[in-house]
Amino acid sequence: MDRISVDEATRNLRDLLNVVANGKQRFVINNATEDVAAILSTEDLNLLETLDQDGSQAKASSVDEESLQGQLAERVAEAAANTQRFIVTRGEREMAAIVPMKDIQMLVGLDGQIDLAAAKKLLDKQLGR
Repeated sequence: MDRISVDEATRNLRDLLNVVANGKQRFVINNATEDVAAILSTEDLNLLETLDQDGSQAKASSVDEESLQGQLAERVAEAAANTQRFIVTRGEREMAAIVPMKDIQMLVGLDGQIDLAAAKKLLDKQLGR
């Protein structure tokens, strides 16, 4: 999984979102000292929300790409504090999600334990996609 600084993510936000949305790649966002959040596909976010059986994590809030350009550091800080998930939109299209590190750690743990592709297909079927 690639790591990217908040500044680099801000400079390259459009390209980063395209890679995540189209290639389903995940990126860990770091500041000068530690990994703080992650950008991942909306499919991964749907899986996380399905696994959140106890409802301990609030539903993701939407933020459009244009406004995110100037607020990325703040949104990453909110995710890093484990208080929020964000769905990044471009027009009507959901491009990616910004999530806390605990979420990406859970997904990485699942990657090694289950067939994540099969789980995503099952989730799509349940969601009628």
